[in-house]
Amino acid sequence: MDEETPLRSGTVTKAIDNAQTKVEGYNFDIRKRLLEFDDVVNRQRQAIYKRRQSILRSEMGNLEERITDLFDVEIDNLTQRYLENFADWVNGEINQVLQDYVNPLTDQVNLHVARPQLGAFLPALLEMPTEDIPLDTNSFQELLADLTEEALETQVNWRLFSQALFRILPMLPPARAMNQVLRRDHPLPVENSALVLCEELWEHVQEPFALDPNWVDQHPEAVQWLQEQVKKAQAAVRPYTAKTMEKGFRILDAAMAYIVGSALAELGVEAANEGAKEAVAQGFADSAATIPEDHRRDFSRWFLLRSIDSEWQQYLTAADGLRESIGLRAMGQSDPLVEFKRVSFEMYNEMLDHIDRRVVEGYFLYLPQHSQWLAQEQQRVQQIIHLAQQGATVDQKSGSVRRKARLGRNDPCWCGSGKKYKDCHMLSDLGLAPPPVMRSPAMATAEVQTSAAAKQTAQQKTTKRSKRRRRRKKK
Repeated sequence: MDEETPLRSGTVTKAIDNAQTKVEGYNFDIRKRLLEFDDVVNRQRQAIYKRRQSILRSEMGNLEERITDLFDVEIDNLTQRYLENFADWVNGEINQVLQDYVNPLTDQVNLHVARPQLGAFLPALLEMPTEDIPLDTNSFQELLADLTEEALETQVNWRLFSQALFRILPMLPPARAMNQVLRRDHPLPVENSALVLCEELWEHVQEPFALDPNWVDQHPEAVQWLQEQVKKAQAAVRPYTAKTMEKGFRILDAAMAYIVGSALAELGVEAANEGAKEAVAQGFADSAATIPEDHRRDFSRWFLLRSIDSEWQQYLTAADGLRESIGLRAMGQSDPLVEFKRVSFEMYNEMLDHIDRRVVEGYFLYLPQHSQWLAQEQQRVQQIIHLAQQGATVDQKSGSVRRKARLGRNDPCWCGSGKKYKDCHMLSDLGLAPPPVMRSPAMATAEVQTSAAAKQTAQQKTTKRSKRRRRRKKK
């Protein structure tokens, strides 16, 4: 039987059909599995895009209402975390830290890593000597339970609540007052520095929280403590660098949070919650009085979309990494698809929380800067248009203006180069490009003469070579 003779065997045909069916079925299962993983992210993508479209179609009133709701939710979460259920929240954080940083072989805590994280809400732990802190898990938990009770007694939770409000509301004294306290040349006396900070701080928090204007005078111990913190901050900024200034600002921030937290503790939880929401409303009212509506609308829409896009991109990167590694869950007798749905759902909810927190922490911080930038850009564009209509040239380096007669696109350029205006200085006059290299008429004439001479020399050489070829052919 030669190679071109077809095989006519039912057994061979059936074996080939079975193999092809298995291969196609295997490939189909792979594509089906990939589609099931893609459907999980696709449903989340549809929800995110629906949220973006609603922001794009919203007017200013709806945007402010949406952002106000985000502030209200964040303030309620802060109230519940720090004021109502502080002990439960601290216990949850402690359990998470112990789960991450306890060596299962020795049953000891990695104090080098766990201490800074726990010290963020239990500052007494940072003040304790290292040798006094037990490393075994049971003794360490008992110590943390005692520090939690001590934090409630010393109103540390109210200070943490105030610091959290400082991050989302324009409550801190402006930077000029804090710089005045920490500036390098001739700082103010400590007594005057503390009074300056108290006056600036009370100006921002008194009205929304309905605080007693004489509270500072009635609590001299608070002012004395603030004076000690001012001394500490002024000593921290020596030498005067960006890093030391940041450290000084952190000290002043914690000091003012202590003052405000002590005042809010006298009001109660409900009054503090309502006062924080009133501060949000006052912030929107102040913005409406000083910033044009179109600036606020553009910034609100841009900031909401930017927060969503940034967090969504990070989520997609994390989801791709999860998809590549989730197959290992099958070794633990778990369905990778079910595990991917569960973990990605938790990551998705965490992403939504990050989006909302990013909006509330940056809205009042970046709104004035964005409005100022928009005003400068609009002024610059109007100036360029006006100067272009008047036929003026703007020097981008020096900023000087030179007026001249208005030229058409096809008129000879005013520089004398002989080119059309559109091919020479038109774009630079409008401020859209750097000016071209200037050449005097004498330089242009010399370049033309040099080019003509070079061309004539090249033609002569070509003629001589042609004559030599003809002579060789004749010979």
